[in-house]
Amino acid sequence: MSNRAAATGAGLARVMAHCGGSPAAAVPYLAGAIASAPDSPEPYTVLAELWRDRPSDLAEVVQGADSLVAVLAQSHISFLEGDMDGAALAIGSVTGARPDVAWAEAPWFGGERFLDGVSADALAEAAMRTMDYGHVLDTEVMRERFRPWFRAIESVSTRQPLPEALAKMAILLRAC
Repeated sequence: MSNRAAATGAGLARVMAHCGGSPAAAVPYLAGAIASAPDSPEPYTVLAELWRDRPSDLAEVVQGADSLVAVLAQSHISFLEGDMDGAALAIGSVTGARPDVAWAEAPWFGGERFLDGVSADALAEAAMRTMDYGHVLDTEVMRERFRPWFRAIESVSTRQPLPEALAKMAILLRAC
C-alpha cells in the first residue's frame, strides 16, 4: 500500500474542498487515498476536517449513500459522530463490495473507542455484509486482509458474548 498515493489523494481532496469550494468533489479523492493505503491516517484526518468545517455539504454526500465512495465516507463520519454501529455496518458493506482492499485497516476500526462502542449485533451484521457479493474469501491473501475483522470479532465477542451474534461472526471466520 502506498502512503505517497494516500498523501497525494488527501492533498487533492483539500484542494477540491477549499480552493474548488466543493467538499463533495473531495470525497472521491479521499476514497481513492484510503483505498491506496487504508491504514494511512491522513485521508481520515482530511475527512474529519471537512466534516467539522462543512458538515452540511458532506451530509448531502452520505445521506442515502449508495455508492462505494459515499458509504466509505459514511463509515468514518459515523465513527466521528460516535455511531460505532453505523460505522461497522458501512465498512462491512464496503468490504463486501471490494474485499480486495483491506478497508478495516482504517486506524479507527481497530481502536479502543470503536471496539468498546460497537455492539456485538452490529459487528455481526457487518461481518455478514462482508460476504454479500459472493467473493472467494478462503485464500491466504484474504485472510490477511480480514485480520482486523478477526481481532474486532474477538474483542467484541469477549466483551459482549451474545449467542446469535457469535453465530453470525463465526460464519465469516469459517468463510475465511
